[in-house]
Amino acid sequence: MRGSRRCRSIFQLICQAARNRKCIIFVGSGLSSAAGYPTWSELLDTLVDEAKKVPNTPTEGLDKDIAAKDYLTLADFARSRLGPSQYANVLKQLLNKPVKPSVAHDVIAKTAYRGLITTNVAASGQLAQDEQHQPGRDRHGSQQPLPTVPLVQDQRP
Repeated sequence: MRGSRRCRSIFQLICQAARNRKCIIFVGSGLSSAAGYPTWSELLDTLVDEAKKVPNTPTEGLDKDIAAKDYLTLADFARSRLGPSQYANVLKQLLNKPVKPSVAHDVIAKTAYRGLITTNVAASGQLAQDEQHQPGRDRHGSQQPLPTVPLVQDQRP
C-alpha cells in the first residue's frame, strides 16, 4: 500500500509540474513505432543490411556490435559504407511515408510542456503538424549533410 501511495504522489508531482510548465519531456524512437515508423533497432537492422550489400564491405566485428546493440557504431558503419546519398535514400524509404500520429503524439502536442527533447525524427515532424507547435532548434551529432542521430529541442513560448 505504501508503494501505491508513493506512486500516486510522484504522479501528482509530475502532473503539477506539467500544469506549471516545469516539465520537459524526453522521448525516443519507440514513441513513433505505434504510428508505423521503425524503432531504432529496426532502422539500424535495415541500414546495416543495406550496407553489407556494398561490394568489399568488411563485416568483421559487426556481429559483436549488433549483439551489443551499439546503435551509434552501427549507424556510423552504415553511413560510411553507403555514403551520404544511398544512406539518405534508405532513410527516406523508411521514414518518408504517411502515418497517422499515435495517441501519445496527440497528447504530447496538446500538453503545455516546457520543452521536448527527442532523438526521434518522426516525433518532431508529427508534433510540428500541430498548429500550436512552435519549432525549436535542431541539433545533430554529425557534420554530415544528413542527420544521423538528431536531437531536437522544442521550446514553446
